[in-house]
Amino acid sequence: MRWGIVGTGRVARLFAADLAHAAGARVVAVASRSAARARAFADEAGLPGARAHEGAAALAADPEVEIAYVASINTAHLADALACIAGGKAVLCEKPLALNAREAGLLVDAARRRGVFLMEGLWTRFFPAVRAAMDLLRSGGIGTPRAVTADLCYPAPFDPANRLFDPAQGGGALLDVGIYPLALAFDVLGDRPERVESVANLAPTGVDRTCSVAMRYGDGAMAAFTAGFEAQGRREAAVLGTRGRLVVHEPMWRPSRVTVEPAGGEARTIESPQPGRGYQHEAAEVMRLVAAGATECPFVPHAETLRRMELMDGLRARWGVRYPGE
Repeated sequence: MRWGIVGTGRVARLFAADLAHAAGARVVAVASRSAARARAFADEAGLPGARAHEGAAALAADPEVEIAYVASINTAHLADALACIAGGKAVLCEKPLALNAREAGLLVDAARRRGVFLMEGLWTRFFPAVRAAMDLLRSGGIGTPRAVTADLCYPAPFDPANRLFDPAQGGGALLDVGIYPLALAFDVLGDRPERVESVANLAPTGVDRTCSVAMRYGDGAMAAFTAGFEAQGRREAAVLGTRGRLVVHEPMWRPSRVTVEPAGGEARTIESPQPGRGYQHEAAEVMRLVAAGATECPFVPHAETLRRMELMDGLRARWGVRYPGE
């Protein structure tokens, strides 16, 4: 299938490289704020035949593009994805889908009205090791899951212009890295915790530099995670069950190893190395779904994306973290 890439940053470059490992994928267009910048990206990424466009709307008007991958900064996701949806393109939009639940809802509604595919790029769920781990959990391999714990912390020097710390780019630990353990908790325990508690350290720019979140579900199951840019952590997650434990090893957002530790039994590690960074796994699934005429992905359904955005909106409101226009 023919892909167009919106954005020319680091993630866009990694995604373009990984498409070489997705059978049948071809990048035919790139969009950036200027056509010259898009051309430079395409040439540097080894995509000499890709057309260069100025802006997402121009890429959306390109009849050769079937799927648009939106990899622009967080604050541009809404406008860029809306333009691609309006052009009738299937859209894979990098996480978070938008800045907040209101924007995410606008995208979901637009995609449904236009009848096109839309998915938030929660790439972790498509890694073979993660799929094997979830199959094991759902078959009762460690009993009933009762807790999810995670640490996704790494030190990053404060720079107000860096996207991690800039509210004008949708910065902050929760949207950048906290979304991964939150998504894992939703995957394992469900998306309706009955109680959510949290604390956060804010950067001088007003975004969350580190956050800790604890959730309790109606049946007593719990989830807790810390995410941020102030300290070095193990960057792994664990699911604790009534008959054992499952560990998602570092880096938990793109793992190639998962270890199952059954109570009273021998630990077993599931290894699934892959070439590149691993974006090809979600790309392959998107292509399969689009070819089948689907408009959303069962692994990352619209309803869950909206619910996750609602919960993150509530957390940011408690901390006083606001983005431009909110």
